[in-house]
Amino acid sequence: MFPKLLLVSNQDLNTRGALKSLSADELGKLSSLAQISTALSRADGGFFEVANTLLDKLLETLGAERFAVLLHPPNESQSLFRSQGPDGVTADPFPFSTTVVNSVKESGEPLVTLDAMDDQRLSTSVSIQLTGARSVMCVPIKGTGLLYVDNRLSTGIFREAELSLLTILADLFSAALERVRNLERLEAAYAALRASQEETVTRLAAAADWRDTDTAQHINRVGEYCAHLAHWAGCSQEYVEEIRMASKMHDVGKLGVPDAILLKPGRFNEEEFKTMKRHTTMGGKILEGSSSPLLQMAHRIALSHHEHYDGSGYPEGLKGEEIPLEGRITSICDAFDAMCSKRVYKEAYPMDKVFGIIRAELGRQFDPRLGQLFIEHRDEVEQIREQFSKP
Repeated sequence: MFPKLLLVSNQDLNTRGALKSLSADELGKLSSLAQISTALSRADGGFFEVANTLLDKLLETLGAERFAVLLHPPNESQSLFRSQGPDGVTADPFPFSTTVVNSVKESGEPLVTLDAMDDQRLSTSVSIQLTGARSVMCVPIKGTGLLYVDNRLSTGIFREAELSLLTILADLFSAALERVRNLERLEAAYAALRASQEETVTRLAAAADWRDTDTAQHINRVGEYCAHLAHWAGCSQEYVEEIRMASKMHDVGKLGVPDAILLKPGRFNEEEFKTMKRHTTMGGKILEGSSSPLLQMAHRIALSHHEHYDGSGYPEGLKGEEIPLEGRITSICDAFDAMCSKRVYKEAYPMDKVFGIIRAELGRQFDPRLGQLFIEHRDEVEQIREQFSKP
């Protein structure tokens, strides 16, 4: 018999009521570990944030010298360590008792020894002799590895109550990790869905764009101009990313415009212009009714990117802030790129002329605040144009 070595199952911990007769010191530790549990529940930056939170809080609350989260193969090289020494806390790896660790791995049960050097089962262990470990605890972390704690200076500081608490904590840690993994899986699924949605948007927008321009880079340039202008205007990052994609759909309604009109090399007559203007409402019809926030924004842009700030635009003659913000942004960016680009009916305008026209149209065709921001960031605008004009 080895009375100083306790192998305790989870069932034993529950049935023996280890938590029912805690001393004031043990109750203090329980309170501290409850705080650790709260900290773990708030850590959501991934495995290493949760694991580092655990070790840092243990270091603050448990009277021990060294702590480790030892990961199962093939991730053992990513195991995390904390040591309390005369020069402060370090995160450097330290030698631990492989005898204790292997015992817990094989049994799947928590382990505590009051004095490893005086324990007949452990005292002859080479790893115990090399590490000089005296008080040791080790508990399994479901599906992850082990939580290992030791102290080389004192004996008897870990008993059944501390092991109970550490076991509970390992379970909480495991639950926190599972929560993080679930979040990561959801984020990955959302990212994949978003990528698929964006690909569909880009392909549909390109189908319309290829009929009207020399290059499908037009939609990419408009997307970048819109994203940057939204950022300069102080919009949220979420809005910036949304308009980057949604604005690419501004001319999707041109799929319904006959080539004879769309590709006409001269000016439109009155009837042709009426037909051409219908690309806004046709785009709205194509995009309406979606539950996707991205397509809802694209719907608003398709309908409003030819509205003018003074109310002289189409299709509804909206005025000022009656025009959705994304419509006012896209109006500037689309007009800028159209003026800079060669079309079947015109040559590209010089850059000075383009910015001069935008300045002249502030408060008339264009939102004056947004148009001024666009002008003030001319250098960045021109860099975007150059970047997205390459084949």
